[in-house]
Amino acid sequence: MRETALIAWREYKQYVFSRGFILLIALAPIGLFALAFLMGALENSIPQRHYMIIDQSDKNYADQVEDYVGRLEDQRVIAAWDQFVTINQNVELGEESDIPEPFAPDALSAQRLHAFRAKGGVEAAKRTAEPFLRVDPENFIPPRARYKRHPLPEPLRQAAQAKKFSADQYLDYLRPYLLDEKSLPVKGEGGDGVTLFAVLIIPADFGEDGKSDAQYWSRNLVDVELKDDFSLGLNRALQLQLAANRGLNKRTYEEIVTSIASLEEFRPDRENEDAALNLKDRIETGLPAVMTYFLFILIFSVGHLLLTNTIEERSNKIVEMLLSSVTANQLMLGKLLGIGAVGLTIPAIGATFALISGLTLFADNQIASQIISSLFLSPLVWVYLFYFLCGYVIFAMMYLAVGAISNSLQDAQTFIGPITLIVLAPLPLMVLVFQDPNGLVASIMTWIPFYTPYAVMLRAASDPPLWEIIGATIFMLVFGGFFIALMGRIFRRGLLSSSPTSLSAFLRLAGSNPKS
Repeated sequence: MRETALIAWREYKQYVFSRGFILLIALAPIGLFALAFLMGALENSIPQRHYMIIDQSDKNYADQVEDYVGRLEDQRVIAAWDQFVTINQNVELGEESDIPEPFAPDALSAQRLHAFRAKGGVEAAKRTAEPFLRVDPENFIPPRARYKRHPLPEPLRQAAQAKKFSADQYLDYLRPYLLDEKSLPVKGEGGDGVTLFAVLIIPADFGEDGKSDAQYWSRNLVDVELKDDFSLGLNRALQLQLAANRGLNKRTYEEIVTSIASLEEFRPDRENEDAALNLKDRIETGLPAVMTYFLFILIFSVGHLLLTNTIEERSNKIVEMLLSSVTANQLMLGKLLGIGAVGLTIPAIGATFALISGLTLFADNQIASQIISSLFLSPLVWVYLFYFLCGYVIFAMMYLAVGAISNSLQDAQTFIGPITLIVLAPLPLMVLVFQDPNGLVASIMTWIPFYTPYAVMLRAASDPPLWEIIGATIFMLVFGGFFIALMGRIFRRGLLSSSPTSLSAFLRLAGSNPKS
């Protein structure tokens, strides 16, 4: 055992104590903060996009579309406000922490949107919520509106009033602005003006049966968000028009179509008073997907290290010197432990950093506290860890066996492709398993030993049939023991073998009596 520990320590410190690894660990937090800052900077660097609406009808569709786009922007602001309040609400106040409506986090219904506007918007929300927050509400910066309607140039405004321009004439006038050959002046501001992003033309007979369609003009064919907003806004305008024709006023119609039912989720495996789903339950529901993702990452990163490390030692004859002091089994186990520990070091450091941050910097943050609780106190974590290690050992042994019979990375390419295919094969099906953890696909994946760790990790939080999990686990362990013994045999025999890398050589080494 001492020799195995020495090999594991040698493999571990060879990577972890290298300058590159230490630099990576030191720069990782800086990189995360830099990435967050960069994402925020990129979000703010996106220019506000200006659009025009030319309404040739007499039904005021343009203002209704603008109002709809504005409502969507208001929804973004309210959603950002709800997130800010949820994170910074002072939970120590208990029942007294309830912020008055409509400024408390809630569903984004038309009634709440109207009340939010009517009672003063963001500024009123800040004043109302201040006694209930741990931080100054002035720290909340509402997201900037992504789209803004630009008034028509004077010649077009006059032509629109006189209704003497056709759609083609409007486009001829605005084409240079759409092609960024000219800029639109901004009233009261200097500079070069702004770019015209899109133009919506509503014909005079729009909405009538069998008549013309509205036209959307934009040079940007990739970003279709504004086009979709226009489409929804026009649909709403037509629906309001139809409702008015049937005797319903605008406010009544909006109350009907925007009514949102209140639906709370419950778990039948709990007593009634504790059955409602809470934040902790939702975090634990997503935890299996996160753990499965890390298993994929670990297999690829550590597998590559095992492969290259073994090939390098074999080609440089270092393995011969090692085998003079330790057995092949001790060398194999030491590599598995040492390089496996290398792969776990970064997530372990990240988890430690998260724990320290959660207990200090974010001690009063409800979301952070629940995440820490789910990561470190949930009994499911031990289930994930067990299957995590089972999956790692099974796939790591493949890389070790291939490295032991390869003289170079080029030689190993024969096997890397099939191994990668085996590792990635379940990836397209993982979404189906996550969405239907007790369905047919999930059951089939559970009984395939290579993929049992993935499937069980995704199903563990969904109360799968216990007999199925136990049976599949036993089958995985039996198969895993046979598979590890087989790969270990190839590893031991391949270390000193001079046979060329090929499938036949691989199978020959796996046989009970390989030929020299």
